[in-house]
Amino acid sequence: MIYLTKIFIPFVIVAFISPWAVGQIAEDALRLSRIGPVGSARIQAMGGAGFSLGGDVSSAAINPAGLGFYNRSEIIFTPSFNGLSTSATYVDQSRDLTDNNFGITNFGLVYSKPRESYTSSNWKGGTFAVTYNRIDRSRFDYQFDPTLNDFSILDEFAQQANGRPFNDLRNRIDNDNFTGYAEAAFFNYLINPDASETNYVPSIPEDVIADQDGAVIESSRLSQWNFSYGGNFNDKFYIGAGLGIKSFELNRSNTFNEFYLYTDDYINFIDEGNYFFPVDGGPSIDYVNSNRLVESQQMSAIGINGTFGAIYRPVEEVTIGLSYQTPTVFGVSEDYGYRLESEVNGIINDDNEPPFNIEGQDGVVTSRPVLSEYSLNTPSRLGLGLSYFIQKYGFITADVEYINYEKHRYRSNTLDPNLVEGLNQVAINDFGSAINYRFGGEFRYQKFRARAGYSMQRSPLQIPGDRLNRNQTSLSGGLGVRLPNFFVDLTVVSTQFEDNYRPYTYATYFPLDQSRRDNQALNVLLTLGFNF
Repeated sequence: MIYLTKIFIPFVIVAFISPWAVGQIAEDALRLSRIGPVGSARIQAMGGAGFSLGGDVSSAAINPAGLGFYNRSEIIFTPSFNGLSTSATYVDQSRDLTDNNFGITNFGLVYSKPRESYTSSNWKGGTFAVTYNRIDRSRFDYQFDPTLNDFSILDEFAQQANGRPFNDLRNRIDNDNFTGYAEAAFFNYLINPDASETNYVPSIPEDVIADQDGAVIESSRLSQWNFSYGGNFNDKFYIGAGLGIKSFELNRSNTFNEFYLYTDDYINFIDEGNYFFPVDGGPSIDYVNSNRLVESQQMSAIGINGTFGAIYRPVEEVTIGLSYQTPTVFGVSEDYGYRLESEVNGIINDDNEPPFNIEGQDGVVTSRPVLSEYSLNTPSRLGLGLSYFIQKYGFITADVEYINYEKHRYRSNTLDPNLVEGLNQVAINDFGSAINYRFGGEFRYQKFRARAGYSMQRSPLQIPGDRLNRNQTSLSGGLGVRLPNFFVDLTVVSTQFEDNYRPYTYATYFPLDQSRRDNQALNVLLTLGFNF
């Protein structure tokens, strides 16, 4: 019944060093660094491509040099409808979920100093912008009904304990230091060390089937403020720089219930007065009847980065853009805790003592609240863009972006240095680099605009045997109207991707193919702009 699979993002190498570092896994690091198309409805209609474009408020976040194209000021506001349809699967059970919300995707103020106020013949002016972008919002609220599984949470407990000396678990228990699953499971007689005292076995026979049900509730939000400036040299060369401040919040709660179905042969074996010993020399245990694991995790982070860019127009019809965003330095605060409730019957530790049971309050283990603070550097981003303008009829544009995700780095003055090094090694081992692509175009006819785009955001995860398509692909289109002092743009973006979820937070060994999500997101954006 016990079999190994590679964790969604492996983190077992540090679990033995510090089991309470439950939330500090690479999955959450990826949430802070992965960014899809952002900005106004106009730019998102073109797949988010904007490295070589200017005159749009989105330039403040994408390439500040694009602000140099402005010759007047504006205020923009982008309300949006965001719908997410998810087909969630647990073992052999599937359920369709939806999450719809209205919000503000983007707003900003652009101030451009009039060109006639500059005396230099080459310097054509500069523009300052303050913008807000909601980069990502997600919610997953899923309940799965009773499902039979040959992989038990006791297998998880045993695998996470493997390699840890028996005395280490016992010392943590003696000091009431319940922070990881392993010590709670050992305390409740759910796992047992073999003769080596470093390998552990579940307290159930191998042919027992687990009847599982539970709920996963998870929500997160990532947004960024930008303060950017772009300048114009002779309408040929544009430069810009900006400061970005990111904000991230995550809330997760899981409830996982497991009951055990024994074979008739085993039940008869116990009824006849026999004893089941999970390991030689260990206690005998008649039945593990049930386990209930309840968890909560809250995470918040504030980060800062810089963006620098340039756009060059070698000929009137072509612009070439280059953008570089520094690593984002986050200060992270995290709070995690769990409660394990077990019912175990017929435990005999000593032949001279009668059997006893663990149930009710005797079977409840509550973890020590885990509060941790650390810094996390997410990787830099390098982008190159090219646009071709077809006289007054519009343009086509393309972006390519390189991100080396294995450059995630943890730092802390309070956490165990071995833990920090282990987390950094996880990033090196399980993240790779990714090249993202964005293509788009705009057709112009008098005051009307029509746009379309495509983007591919590649997954950096390196998971052997992974059959999921974790790349995010988006198709987009939109319409716009430009008037002398007002403009409006309407965009629809359809995004699809596949991923996994964890039935319990610390699901290190849970089989990769037993929980998955097929996601389809539909975003409708309306940008309203006013020139002054």
